[in-house]
Amino acid sequence: MRTIIITYSFSGNNARLANNIAEKLNADLIEIQEFHKRSILTIVLDTILNRTPKIHALQAEIREYDHVIFVAPIWFGKIASPFRQVFTQYRDELNRYSFVSISGGANGIRPGVEKELRHRTGKAPYALSHHILSDLLPEHQKGDQKVLNSYKLKKHEASILCELTMQELSITTIN
Repeated sequence: MRTIIITYSFSGNNARLANNIAEKLNADLIEIQEFHKRSILTIVLDTILNRTPKIHALQAEIREYDHVIFVAPIWFGKIASPFRQVFTQYRDELNRYSFVSISGGANGIRPGVEKELRHRTGKAPYALSHHILSDLLPEHQKGDQKVLNSYKLKKHEASILCELTMQELSITTIN
């Protein structure tokens, strides 16, 4: 099965997870690059105003892949805004896709993600895998947004989350 991973990461955590998955599956990997530097303020504004930021064009022939895995954070209950243009660009070309995320999780897992994916892609995802950073923290730090925003996923944590993701996506074969 030929797989491509398309990822966006503000903090680097989703990129680290995406790289682990790509390595494990021997999959192609594309990282979304924005034209403008992002800040917490632009994250908030994009989420509230439903803005679609400008990104560099992706040069992937999605139809050539059996499975597309999107890896991105969840911001205030919504998929990271740089993905909006990607979903629009590839909406009619997706065969099978899954969505993977590692997010702060101060408020837990967001059930609206699947609904948003259906809306933006026109079809249900093959699988979802949503990990939350707060699960990796000691109890007294779990709700601390400052700690969650600055947390950097460690190599061994990314490896463990990669294995969990593979199980959740029911991926057992390498390309």
